[in-house]
Amino acid sequence: MRPYKTLATAFLCLIFGVPLLLTAIISTGFGLNWAAQTVLHITRAPVTIARIEGQWWSTIVAHDVQINTGANQLSATRVEVQWSPWSLFDGELDVHHVYIDSPNLSLASSTAATTAESKPVTLDIAAPLPIQITKLRVSDGELHRAEIDQPFAAELALSWQRHKVTTQITRLHVGALTVAGDASLSLTPTLSHQLRLSADYEAAQHYRATVELRGNSQTSDAQVNVSQPQSVAVTAQLQQLLTDLHFSGKIRIAQPLKPQQWLADLPDDLPQLQGTMQFDGDLEAITLQPDVILNHQQQQMALTGKISVALKQHQAKIHQAEITLSEGLANGQLAVSGELNWQQPQHPHVALNAKWQQLNLQLPQQPTIQSTTGDLSVVGTRQHLQVELQQQLQIAEQQFGKMHSSLTLLPESAHIEHQLKDYNGNLVADISWHNKSLQIEQFNADFPHLTASASGNLTNSIDWDLMIADLSMLPIAAVDVAGKLKASGQVSGSLQDPRVNTHVTINELKLNQTSLGDVSTRLAGTLSEHHLELSIASTKNHLETRVDGSYQDQQWQGTINQLALNIDNYDQWQQLQPTPLRVSPTQQKLGELCLKAQSNQQLTCIQGEHQGQSVSFASNIEYLPVVWLEPWLQLPLGTNLEGGFKAVAEGLYDINQQRFSTLDAELSGQSFAIRSNRIPEPITFKQLRLTAQQQPDKPILLDFMLQPQSFAGSATASVTLEDFRADSPIKGKIDVTLDDLALVNALISQVEQAKGHAQAEITINGKLQQPVLSGHANVVASQLLIPQTGTLINDLTATVSDAQTSRQQFEVTVKGRAGNSKDDGNFAARGWINPIQRKGQITLRAERATVIDTPELKLTLSPDIDIRLQPERTELSGTVRVPSARIAKPDMSNTVTASSDVVVVKNGEPVRDKMVKTKHDLYADIKVVLGDDVQVKALGFKGQLNGSLVIHEQPKQPTTATGSVNVNTGEYEIYGQKLNVEKGSFIYTGTPIDNPGLDLRVTRRFTNPAADPAYVKVGAQVAGTLNNPSLNLFSDPSMPDSDILSYLVLGRAPGAGETNADALQLQAAILLGTQGTNVIGKNVKDAFGLDTFGIDNLGNSTEDTSFYIGKYLSPDLYVKYGIGLLTPINTFFLRYRLTDNLFLESHSSTQSQGGDIIYSFETN
Repeated sequence: MRPYKTLATAFLCLIFGVPLLLTAIISTGFGLNWAAQTVLHITRAPVTIARIEGQWWSTIVAHDVQINTGANQLSATRVEVQWSPWSLFDGELDVHHVYIDSPNLSLASSTAATTAESKPVTLDIAAPLPIQITKLRVSDGELHRAEIDQPFAAELALSWQRHKVTTQITRLHVGALTVAGDASLSLTPTLSHQLRLSADYEAAQHYRATVELRGNSQTSDAQVNVSQPQSVAVTAQLQQLLTDLHFSGKIRIAQPLKPQQWLADLPDDLPQLQGTMQFDGDLEAITLQPDVILNHQQQQMALTGKISVALKQHQAKIHQAEITLSEGLANGQLAVSGELNWQQPQHPHVALNAKWQQLNLQLPQQPTIQSTTGDLSVVGTRQHLQVELQQQLQIAEQQFGKMHSSLTLLPESAHIEHQLKDYNGNLVADISWHNKSLQIEQFNADFPHLTASASGNLTNSIDWDLMIADLSMLPIAAVDVAGKLKASGQVSGSLQDPRVNTHVTINELKLNQTSLGDVSTRLAGTLSEHHLELSIASTKNHLETRVDGSYQDQQWQGTINQLALNIDNYDQWQQLQPTPLRVSPTQQKLGELCLKAQSNQQLTCIQGEHQGQSVSFASNIEYLPVVWLEPWLQLPLGTNLEGGFKAVAEGLYDINQQRFSTLDAELSGQSFAIRSNRIPEPITFKQLRLTAQQQPDKPILLDFMLQPQSFAGSATASVTLEDFRADSPIKGKIDVTLDDLALVNALISQVEQAKGHAQAEITINGKLQQPVLSGHANVVASQLLIPQTGTLINDLTATVSDAQTSRQQFEVTVKGRAGNSKDDGNFAARGWINPIQRKGQITLRAERATVIDTPELKLTLSPDIDIRLQPERTELSGTVRVPSARIAKPDMSNTVTASSDVVVVKNGEPVRDKMVKTKHDLYADIKVVLGDDVQVKALGFKGQLNGSLVIHEQPKQPTTATGSVNVNTGEYEIYGQKLNVEKGSFIYTGTPIDNPGLDLRVTRRFTNPAADPAYVKVGAQVAGTLNNPSLNLFSDPSMPDSDILSYLVLGRAPGAGETNADALQLQAAILLGTQGTNVIGKNVKDAFGLDTFGIDNLGNSTEDTSFYIGKYLSPDLYVKYGIGLLTPINTFFLRYRLTDNLFLESHSSTQSQGGDIIYSFETN
């Protein structure tokens, strides 16, 4: 029995003792370390643990844990795990928390390319029992990858039950990225998943977005919504997540995206982006289809296209990129190809090429840039980048032709070349830099109208100069500039604090046709201490100023120490004391700047500040000469303003709300008067005042008062509006009472001798952009003269009042009498107008009204016309009867016609004709009927006209007419001989009014009882059109044309008692006739390329008169051919220049031939 008892005891010790012994061993720190090291040794896991402490059944703490897989490494100073082994009895593993302190994770960059074919992945992983980690915390971690170090930390909860894994992320922080949310994943072949995360990225900008992902291994829908800095939505669909991943979707930018809000270093004036971009692809290729709008300073550009990109490890290759630009800023088509390789992340390699045709770029306030063809290539890395550009360029109307530009960029140097091939212009530059130093080996630019050069080292001195021979050749659209610019200077010091010394002069500077004279400026100093001198001098005005300042910490501040202003005919001003000036990105402030006038010692002071979204200002002008306003008022000749104004203003303007927060301004007149040679006495005023006031959260109050002293009357206005925006409500009233029309005589050049009174009362409502007007106005004038036409208007009454039928309409009634007759000349106009919408309809009727009464023309009309006004057109229809007219020869005794080379100058500047361009079109359908008393006595014609015309006028088409104007009776005197006009008509058949058809017949009758026949009748018949007339001579009895001309011009038969005086008279007539033919001859010469054309007399008799044409066949050879008008003789003339002094002449005709050798010389 004893051996069995001993065996049983040993078995029990083995069964219970060994586990108890092992438990006791691992319950100690030594035993726990021994057990962990033994397990790691047996499993050969790449894990090392310096020390383990704690109890295996509760909390285990591991120190200095390291995991090394070769490429990747993970270490942690402390790992604490608290779990409950007793939960195993419930069939689950419950881990209360896992704390990982100061982990250090190093991830190697993957460089090996994967060539193995993708194989289907099947997931079917199930946990042997439920696992619950209540809290997993990672603190003070460091992530190292590709030479980038980022801190990371996390806090989350994890649950794994069978195939489903869920996690609740309280916080996951990696670098500037912070993520929170929840996720679930099914580890089955379907791979069902659901993810909801919110992410914040804090760097130079703050980015915030939400991410949702839901689906399975076949299809998964993703949605990303970015809320900060702006709203952007991305929707996508992913397919075949575990095999061949494919994705497609759309990026939608609902609101204009501002690039500077996404990247802080970008400038503020970049275009804004709005629209959509579709994408479709997989891990090897992706296709992008943008459809976006770029907005830049209220201009737009549409960008559409298709971009195909092939993706490989470390490489993206653009196979096809076709981009279309349209609308606004730019239009054209681009084709882009190339590749990007980032196998070396620190030195990615790019090779891109872009080609285009007919690419137009229109920047705000800049000339249109047109590149008809272009080729741009960019190749290299940041260490060595090569840029090549070839294009054919046109800026505005200036052709630059073919251009070639190249840039070679190295880490510390650059080489630039630019060529204008068609203009032989080029630029070559070699620049290098190191630390704070800059070296310019060469910089030479030589272009038409521009040369520039620079060379030197910034440490010593860089010398540079610039010359622009003609600024008007520069393509600057914002301003019309002209002048000659010369500039030179030196730059030294360092890149951070350079010292400059610059001198710029511009001779005969003109801006928008305004001459500023000569401009000179000097800038010297460093950023921390510098001064600027500016001088502008012309024949009339002179400005000098000096500003001293410094720039540091993104702020410039200085002092205006000198400011002198001299304006011709006005006054001279000197700065009273130095004025501080400060400019920074957030604030611009001008201290009190005061100028004292030399003439009256009055002060003009201004100051202001712009900070954030508000602008404060204050000004005090003690005296402003009213004569300054004359250039803008366009006063009649002989009318001048006297006196001046006093102005005081201060306020605060809110830029965001586009309104004044506070405003208090007043403009008042001082000794204000109007003097004119059109009125006997000057017009003086008791009071002239304009005020504007606004208190916080109150509307703006505008008040105006004008009270004359020379006569009774006043003009007042009181207006209330919320602000100056277009949709601001407005309410006000205007009252005008004038007992004298002297202001009309003085200020309106078309009117003189106006006598009467005027009164108006207008109420304003609605909005600032579209006010609603109501009220009435009337003018009563006993007499009014229009001097240009001599029109005298008596008993004029004009009334404008509210229309009862429609809002915003005013009824118009005008009555009066035109001319001196008390029985005739009555006229009346009646209708309505809408001044805001620029619409109206007026009917004008008159009876024998004298509308023109001058020595040359007296015209009496009886119109019955309907006038219809539209915003962009005026329509006229009706009938105008002309009961009587007197048309006399105009007085041209004092008329001098300026030659083509005469330049009219006013105030030292050329006066240019300004064509007023307007979109207002005129449509007319007027019938003109000539009465029985239309008399003409001018230019040798005396007679009576009658007939009628219907005149048609349409925009962009010549004025046409239908009808005829006839000569009822008349005679025409030419060369002292009177010819009867038997028949005369200007015929219109819908033809242009300046080219009527002609049907004219003039005759002359001679009687001589002693001759045979006893009478002779000669004449001329004119037919064709005014632009293409035809002339036929006739006689009874018939005779040669030369005889007819003799009768018409000399009044006798040819040879009948012709004397030298008669011949001279005929030659003079021919000479005068050639002056008339020259008008037609000029057009003929231009049409056929002739050098001479006309009538000439080369002999001693009128019989030698001929018509001729001539042409230079070369600079040395001239030929002329003539045909006799009175005799059938043809002549040919030739002149050839043998030398500068020797000529050969030859002439031949049907009667004679001859030649001459002519030698000419000049002596003093």
